Amino acid sequence: MGSVNKQNTISIQEVRKDPLAFLRQINEGKTMVVIYHSKPFATVTSAEAVVSREVRGTRRMLEYA
Repeated sequence: MGSVNKQNTISIQEVRKDPLAFLRQINEGKTMVVIYHSKPFATVTSAEAVVSREVRGTRRMLEYA
């Protein structure tokens, strides 16, 4: 996963404390790394961001075809 930006990390305890605040950040377009037992556990991003990335990738593939 490489280096983890501290600004974009959140502990599992923080997610449990205020899951709506966590989801709001994701909904605003932020990608967060969830830390569990001091290690990166999951990377969470909005579904919209994933679809957007896939569309851009498909466009690039079509441009090169």
